Amino acid sequence: MKTLSKITLVALVISAVSFTGCKKGEGDPFLSLKSRKARVAGEWKMTKGEGTHSEVFANTTFNSTITYDGNVETTVTTSSAGSATTTDKYNSEMTFEKDGTFSSVYTDNNGSSAVITNNKGNWNFTSGVGDMKNKSQIIIYITETTTGSSTSTFTGSDRPTMVYDLYQLKGKEIILHDLGTQSSGSSNTDIKWTLEPK
Repeated sequence: MKTLSKITLVALVISAVSFTGCKKGEGDPFLSLKSRKARVAGEWKMTKGEGTHSEVFANTTFNSTITYDGNVETTVTTSSAGSATTTDKYNSEMTFEKDGTFSSVYTDNNGSSAVITNNKGNWNFTSGVGDMKNKSQIIIYITETTTGSSTSTFTGSDRPTMVYDLYQLKGKEIILHDLGTQSSGSSNTDIKWTLEPK
């Protein structure tokens, strides 16, 4: 009986060590039985966003705080000239397929009637570019965009491209981290977007 307990304990330790290699993002679970691709694959809706963005323009620094509740994005921007609040009403849904295809539906609710944009493309993990861990980022290429009766297609390096850090990758929640600095600190972005199953 004691031998069986020891074997079970050793097996659990080995499993824990093996699965911790799946932890790439800061908010990732310690242990997951699903592969990273299986955790991304599915239909998602954006339910939350929060973060900051700062930018220097004409020697003036503009600092913005962004919050999103799944329907309305509120941006509060402050500068030496004062502060201003803007709102943007929209919904965003995304589908990541296991075969690497991607689609999304963006609904702009700011006007008297909704304007819907459908995107198609491809997605994959980055393979450890620079100092990033392998599969710690997700990249999305857009190959087709349709708004109303107007459709645009893109190929090669003209494809609109988005890259996000995968801050958290769980079976029921993904947090995409839009994090970066541009032009020697003149622009800084640090926003987390939460996706939940549709």
